[in-house]
Amino acid sequence: MTDILSASSLTKVYGEGPLAVRALNDVSLAFPRGRFAAILGPSGAGKSAFLHIAGGLDAPTSGSVTVADLKLPFADEEALARIRSEHIGFVFPGENLLPHQTARQNIELPMRLRGEKLDEGWYSSVVRTMGVAGAMDELPARLPRAMQQRVAVARAILGRPAIILADDPAHSLDARASLEIVELLRLCVREFGQTVLMSTQDLAEAALAERVILFSDGGVAGEISDPTPVSILTALEALSLRSGPG
Repeated sequence: MTDILSASSLTKVYGEGPLAVRALNDVSLAFPRGRFAAILGPSGAGKSAFLHIAGGLDAPTSGSVTVADLKLPFADEEALARIRSEHIGFVFPGENLLPHQTARQNIELPMRLRGEKLDEGWYSSVVRTMGVAGAMDELPARLPRAMQQRVAVARAILGRPAIILADDPAHSLDARASLEIVELLRLCVREFGQTVLMSTQDLAEAALAERVILFSDGGVAGEISDPTPVSILTALEALSLRSGPG
């Protein structure tokens, strides 16, 4: 199976000297095309740092990232912006839609930026599958938070990116709405053949993925294939025991 994203020996250090913080420590991971993977770990574990570097939003201190067979040119912002626009879809936590544009305008944004004409059949399929047809003419502020995130997922997938990077996409939603958003991401994989990499602190959300990578202290602490809540909890308990006293 072809890897759509691979990271080699990623290290990220913020600051210098005694105040330096090592957010990532020699992380190497690969993600096959058409799969749903989750990175699970507590706040400060390095999940967001990894996703931001994997998506070309931040540069590593050392290491490299390849997306869709293209090595990210971290020193060339223009080339990096082009790769982000053409190959990577983003879903962020919180309110990340343009506030003065309607849901329709927000969803169409990637295609407008690329100067490409909409594929009306694909567009209709995305809007219908994401359940946002009734919200298209509303401004984000008039939509519930869960609907805003549905719009954000629709925007991320419309341009048919190589991969969607979802950084804690259900943050601040209630439990039911959170799982609905993660189910939508899983639907993107199952129905559209999309590749999704999601970070989360929530065990139930992670269990909806096909693969869970456990992060701790800026590194990979373990991995679970075909996860269930029980298998994830067992792995987390084993890590806790392993890192405990004695």
